[in-house]
Amino acid sequence: MKKITQISGKALALSALTLVMSGPLYADEPVSLTEGVTINVAGTADAVPSSCTGTGPYSCPTLRDAIVFANENANSTEYDIINLGAGTYTLTIAGTNEDAAVDGDLDITEAVNIVGAGSDTTIIDGGGSGGTLQERIFTINGVVVEISDLTLTNGFAKSAA
Repeated sequence: MKKITQISGKALALSALTLVMSGPLYADEPVSLTEGVTINVAGTADAVPSSCTGTGPYSCPTLRDAIVFANENANSTEYDIINLGAGTYTLTIAGTNEDAAVDGDLDITEAVNIVGAGSDTTIIDGGGSGGTLQERIFTINGVVVEISDLTLTNGFAKSAA
């Protein structure tokens, strides 16, 4: 059983900054979960979610598809692993304020471990204030999340005022 920690009620805002992670990002108290399914992302494009295939490991066409699939694969005692290959995953679908990762930011509602191929080769680009997204890269909704071996760049956090 792998022990990871929970990001709960924490805001990770990136605005014109780059966050490079060569190890995992953690916060809060340790939570014990077991490994769920493995999801491999096949492409770097951002597209309206479609379906993932396979029986484990699963294959999803995009990062957005993988997040939606993991959210729908709800299991409160497991975390799913999303593997990203080398490349830049630029978020391009403007948000409509939904909370299912269908557009805009990537809303995470179930435990996941997002793993890149290396912080120098795997990049998630939020598009920043000049891009289409105009939202955070991730919204983490009180679940266990581990992000490692990738770079997050050009996130955009709107002011609440």
